[in-house]
Amino acid sequence: MQAVLVLVTSAAIGLGYMVSCVSCRVDLAPVVGVAVLLLPLLLFGGLYVNTNDTPVYFAWIPYLSPMRFGFEAMMKIFWEQIETIPCDPLMETCVATTGAAVLRLYGMSDSSTINCVLMLVAVNVFFRAIGFVGLWMNLKPTRSSNE
Repeated sequence: MQAVLVLVTSAAIGLGYMVSCVSCRVDLAPVVGVAVLLLPLLLFGGLYVNTNDTPVYFAWIPYLSPMRFGFEAMMKIFWEQIETIPCDPLMETCVATTGAAVLRLYGMSDSSTINCVLMLVAVNVFFRAIGFVGLWMNLKPTRSSNE
């Protein structure tokens, strides 16, 4: 569990590096970071909107979200261990009776926890690589005054 949290934290730091390095102006970096990138990644990460309910034209956003892979990995670590969930006999319907049913209810894929961890590593490397390219593009070579 701790490794997943460390990877999500590292990916969030990588996202911050990417936004900082790609932004040309300091005053635009927080606006781009929060409003343009962070809110959609949070919204479609699985915490607020079920991944099964994501509109087709936004289906690509969850694959860039470290929050999605961290949330899915933590859910799988917890709920895969639960064999049965006791239901109150007075209730007419029980939404989920097993941990696997809870994961299906949240629209979690059938992939393993290791796949989520590997995707967290890939998203982390992707954010940092884009940040490096952005920094490299924004650095202008300075000419010395002797030339």
